[in-house]
Amino acid sequence: MGWLYGWKSKEALVKELTEGAVKFKLVGNHLWTIRWYGCEENKPYIVLFLLSKSGGAYGYKALSESEGPFYYSCPLSFLAEVPVARPWWREKVREWHREKEIKKALKKLVA
Repeated sequence: MGWLYGWKSKEALVKELTEGAVKFKLVGNHLWTIRWYGCEENKPYIVLFLLSKSGGAYGYKALSESEGPFYYSCPLSFLAEVPVARPWWREKVREWHREKEIKKALKKLVA
């Protein structure tokens, strides 16, 4: 799927994208959400909305965990609440958070 634009503000876009979400967290221009897939499986899943601005309008591109997005800032708490779709992706998310904590600790040591 490509990008969809047409919102006048980032706030309006986030508001619309979070309607119906069980949980969400905005990390920069990455909007992480937990949603329910109601067809046959009726289970929660993780969706990342990449947010962008182009030509004065805000837009998004949606990627689910099953698509294996190459973005790893998903909140760790989301992983515990949703069945695993891509084990390798979840390991990358955990690795990203470990590296973030290491960098944070190193900054404290240097300061």
